[in-house]
Amino acid sequence: MKCMIARVLVPLLTLLLLFSLAFADTQKAEVIEMQDGKYVKTESDYIRLSMEFEGEAALSLEIRNSKGQLTYQKDLGTWEDSFLSESIYLKSEDTASVYDITVWAGNQACSIRVEKVLPHVHQQRACAIGLPVSSMKKTQSWQSVTFLDLRDPSVYPLRFPLHASGSFTLGEAVFELKKGKLTVHVDFLAESDCTIEKSAVQIALTSVDALAFDTKSFHGLKGNLDKAVDVSAASIVCVYLPLTVSYLPESLPASPDSIECPGQMQLWKELQEITDSQSNG
Repeated sequence: MKCMIARVLVPLLTLLLLFSLAFADTQKAEVIEMQDGKYVKTESDYIRLSMEFEGEAALSLEIRNSKGQLTYQKDLGTWEDSFLSESIYLKSEDTASVYDITVWAGNQACSIRVEKVLPHVHQQRACAIGLPVSSMKKTQSWQSVTFLDLRDPSVYPLRFPLHASGSFTLGEAVFELKKGKLTVHVDFLAESDCTIEKSAVQIALTSVDALAFDTKSFHGLKGNLDKAVDVSAASIVCVYLPLTVSYLPESLPASPDSIECPGQMQLWKELQEITDSQSNG
């Protein structure tokens, strides 16, 4: 009796597993509308093709890679007024893979080009290097701040590497000082394909605020990228550049071996001395 139940259950469970996998692929597939001459980029491994037309038509599908080689071909049967394909797997052949997709209705063809790109990572933190926050206070954070000496405007603009997720170099943060006003903007590496989802610029004029970034205790200056902030009252500032970004990690260089730049620790000590003298004065 047990053997009989096992013989029935195993094929049934296998069928349910295959159905669930097929359903999962369908759920995560990106639906792409067929419009002749259309160019589409997708990060999805699976796509479904949709098309609207008039009347009834016998459809067929073919997909060719960038070398013109046929990678997929299927008779889709007869459809009326509209069509939605099953999930089709697109293989990644390089950092970007291009496919020419054609749906035939008799002698009439509708063709699109689909570029499959590697997936971006989203909602990642990034900041400019300078001095690790862990060198200033007890923390497990990989993030860093940047100390700027404002006493010699002739050395500006200054450039510091931008790193993300404690792992990748995204580009550079550029600090410009003109007539006592500080402006920060970012230059991303082209291969990062980086998009800023959220940004801010926080500037500490005291060592107390330099330890209070991203807290309610922070009472320094707040701004944003490409917006000038008046820092004429200060000789040394500490800048925190909290960015939330999405980017393509595949071709990016690693974060620098050391995220402490020359002279940063000395500026941190000087800012502490300035703050102490102001408090005692």
